[in-house]
Amino acid sequence: MKKSVVLFGIILFAFSACSKNQNANIQQKVQIPTVQDLTQNQGIVSVIPTEEQYVEMAVIPSPEELLALSNGVECKTVDVDMTNLSSTMLYAEVFNMVIMPEEYENKVLKIKGNFAVYVNKESGERYFSVIIPDATACCQQGIEFVWAGNHHYPEDFPKIGQEITVTGLYKIIDTESGLQYNYMQVTDLEF
Repeated sequence: MKKSVVLFGIILFAFSACSKNQNANIQQKVQIPTVQDLTQNQGIVSVIPTEEQYVEMAVIPSPEELLALSNGVECKTVDVDMTNLSSTMLYAEVFNMVIMPEEYENKVLKIKGNFAVYVNKESGERYFSVIIPDATACCQQGIEFVWAGNHHYPEDFPKIGQEITVTGLYKIIDTESGLQYNYMQVTDLEF
């Protein structure tokens, strides 16, 4: 019995030594960034667009058609103000808008994010969005908007990537292809 206890102890020691060596090898192979690395932005890529993005898009209404569908909406009272939310809560709220748009339909929203422009490769139409990155700046959600009134791009618009605040009505329409299309009918754009 004494020999089997000693033998078990030796085997247990051997396995723990192997385990420590395996962990040491793993730690040597994986380079974990230090706080200094992160503060110097090494290896971090910005997700905020800095120029017009050309994209292939399904058949969706043009910005002029979206404006016509909105029937001159006026936004007097903000139903959902997202300008004072932390970056994590803001990203979560916008993610909810994407997966449950019907809960926000016809509500006046106020959102702060970064300005982006997307161009349909086929039609050449420009689509404007407010982009909301998550707290780690690795992911993003965007809400397309149409700015009510007589505004001309690029003279009347912010620079791409610039921080903006948009206020407007969240709309859902059905496209000819049977898909739902969500956007904001913006009455106020601050930059």
